[in-house]
Amino acid sequence: MLLRRLFWTVRFPLLGVIVSCALSASNVVRAQDPAPPPRAVGSSEGNKTGRLEALSVHDSALDDPMTVVFEISVPFSLLGPDQGLHREKCTFTATRDARAMIVETVYDRDPVYHQPGTGGTDPREFDEQGDLFLSRSVRKQALSAADINIMSDEQEKFRVAPDGTVLKLGRHVQLYRFPIGSPDSVYQFDQFRLAVGRGFAKYLRNVRSERVVDDTRLELIAAGRYSSGFTGEWKLLLEEAQDTNLVRQAEFFAEGNPTPIIKIKTSGWLSRGDIALASQGWISYTGGHDRDFILDVRVLDISTDPDSKQLAELRKLLSAPVPADVTVIDVGAGSPDETTARSPQP
Repeated sequence: MLLRRLFWTVRFPLLGVIVSCALSASNVVRAQDPAPPPRAVGSSEGNKTGRLEALSVHDSALDDPMTVVFEISVPFSLLGPDQGLHREKCTFTATRDARAMIVETVYDRDPVYHQPGTGGTDPREFDEQGDLFLSRSVRKQALSAADINIMSDEQEKFRVAPDGTVLKLGRHVQLYRFPIGSPDSVYQFDQFRLAVGRGFAKYLRNVRSERVVDDTRLELIAAGRYSSGFTGEWKLLLEEAQDTNLVRQAEFFAEGNPTPIIKIKTSGWLSRGDIALASQGWISYTGGHDRDFILDVRVLDISTDPDSKQLAELRKLLSAPVPADVTVIDVGAGSPDETTARSPQP
């Protein structure tokens, strides 16, 4: 199914993000800033050839030292609305040498029972009485640097009876080890960047056309890709106020698909130092038949100061010897390999 392939291309199951940082009172934006003054836009070959470079410059501001707190409201499952929503509060901090994140997740309802073989369930998830066993992520902590790229995923275990009775079975931890340089340990940050109108330049190859829409906006069409699994064409609506090149709408058409498989819309305005972005955004992964998977992203706080204390604490935590009851999974270019599986079965 296209939606499932698309979603897991950009979000590997249970991969996390994370760093908790207390934002200092200084250098922090806590509410939507006033919109920048309008600036007339024009279209020329010079503008067109320099457009990708301009987008790249603004994108790179989010690679500088910073701390940002954001919330992602996520449908719990691709399988349908009966699984409910969950909210991920993500606190990301970075220096020029390391990126870290803490994700704390809250669910709006208990797990829902599905009959064996329905709702995407696996027969191995059931016992002889037909009870369903499942886990939910509640806290992720990750650190990515030149010598380490690890994410810890703390999960709560449940037993759900056919009559809907839910029993909590405690918690366990899975530890994911990624190749050095892989962004997957903090994948929510890349979702965040797109949802606030940034991070597009790396997906664009060359500009095919540029059209002025009004005094402050222009439409850009460019060949490109999305993640590693899709090539095609991007259609962007850019806001040109004060040369921000902020993406307000985006659609990606995969090759051979006449309808966009990804749609993005942004709203509001925030700025701090060289950082300029939207305060809220939505990413819709198109599945058809009213099965679109929509992420709602909101900026809560942003600062140009990294949280060195939290970076150090996460390094200490994730570099420590692995407890005996933790499952360790090595994630390479292909499917993950469970190299150590010592956590007890429910």
